Amino acid sequence: MTGARRRELMRDARASTQAYALRCRIVLACAEPAMFNTHVAAEVGVSAMTVRKWRGRLIDYGLAGLTDEPRPGRPPSILLRCSRWSS
Repeated sequence: MTGARRRELMRDARASTQAYALRCRIVLACAEPAMFNTHVAAEVGVSAMTVRKWRGRLIDYGLAGLTDEPRPGRPPSILLRCSRWSS
């Protein structure tokens, strides 16, 4: 893992959403020498299959593979601004 990628993952592990931060911590732990999926899973507190999934996505797609995919279906129709509170 390059130094720039490691720095970006370390920054994102602190400042992003909880799910993305967990993914960053998983792949950072995988970058340590001789770390098996089971060891990383125990260290981070997830299953070995979860570690395998995010490690594979990082290898296949780079950092973009760690982001959330768009959810299927119609987007929510709730208005973000209520007319009675607007000025």
